[in-house]
Amino acid sequence: MIPPPAATVAAAAIAGIRRLSALGLPGPEVIPPILWRLHGVVASATNSFHWVDANGRASGWFGEPPYLPEVARLSAELQHGARGAPTLPTHRVFGLGRRAVRRTPLPPDFHDSEAYRRVWQARGLHHALEAVVDDGRRPLGVLVLYRGPRDPDFAPEDLETVSALLPLFARACGGPPSYDGERAAASPPAFAVVGLGGEIRHAGADARLRLALALHPCLNHRSCGRGCATADAGVTAQLASICAALPADPRQTTTLRLRSPWGQFTLRAQRLQPVHGDGVPLVGIALEHEVPLPVAVDAALERSALSPRQRELCLLLVAGGSYAALGERMGISEQTAISYARVIFAKLGARSREELLHRLLLAPRLA
Repeated sequence: MIPPPAATVAAAAIAGIRRLSALGLPGPEVIPPILWRLHGVVASATNSFHWVDANGRASGWFGEPPYLPEVARLSAELQHGARGAPTLPTHRVFGLGRRAVRRTPLPPDFHDSEAYRRVWQARGLHHALEAVVDDGRRPLGVLVLYRGPRDPDFAPEDLETVSALLPLFARACGGPPSYDGERAAASPPAFAVVGLGGEIRHAGADARLRLALALHPCLNHRSCGRGCATADAGVTAQLASICAALPADPRQTTTLRLRSPWGQFTLRAQRLQPVHGDGVPLVGIALEHEVPLPVAVDAALERSALSPRQRELCLLLVAGGSYAALGERMGISEQTAISYARVIFAKLGARSREELLHRLLLAPRLA
């Protein structure tokens, strides 16, 4: 059973969601870390977000790892009736133009259905809460939280908590279409081992999701209408091309850098030789995901000893700007902003913006 978050944890998580939503970044680059923060507010097994157009039709989707492309594809087919009458709840926009939160209504026989067995049960899911995100004029998306079969269903207070956070999700969805500023690694590299034909043999916890986001970012055709129902096959074909381009010398690597709506990705591939000479040749791939610098800094701040208010100022510090501008942004005086900054620099042992970034980003990765 997932324990409910402690009050101090929930307060810090809400502060983090508020900081991220105010960064003015593209939705696909800021919604994933917000979903992760949401676990600290409302207990759940996994979260997802479904972008919609002005008519409430699905236009994009992100689900937290572990990402199973075959399950994502089947889910889209069942939701949209490609396999006959849809038996899977559709998370469709309900009450267009109004914020609404509800426990996902399930048919009486849903937990005996193919949809439950092959989609929900495959990911350990049993209960769901869904919430419409809108900007007061049109729906922007649907937020979905899931719990497992051993967890209690979502309570009325969970719905109230999520409802209070919807304006922050709406603000996060209203960012620009792209980001061209500084970037930093989101987390340590993920790893996958593939055959020479591009088939994935082994993968780390979030490697399959990173591959999908980098090589086939639409994830499934029901989200974008571009024929992405074979997203896993598309990833396999592209991995096969990477393998074919590898040098014969196993000491050399092939590096592929890609940009997608989800961020910047670097794939480094290298031939793996059988140790005993009797195995099948494979290829190892390291996947790095670079996110906007403010997102990476905010993740590092979660590991710091700074207070929520100090974290907010620190995030603005690394983004640049005068103390007067920082104070205006936070609703404090310039002198108060300077005083806060002195405390931050002292706590983190830094004397400049460059040292501050080093302390926040590099040191935790080397620890």
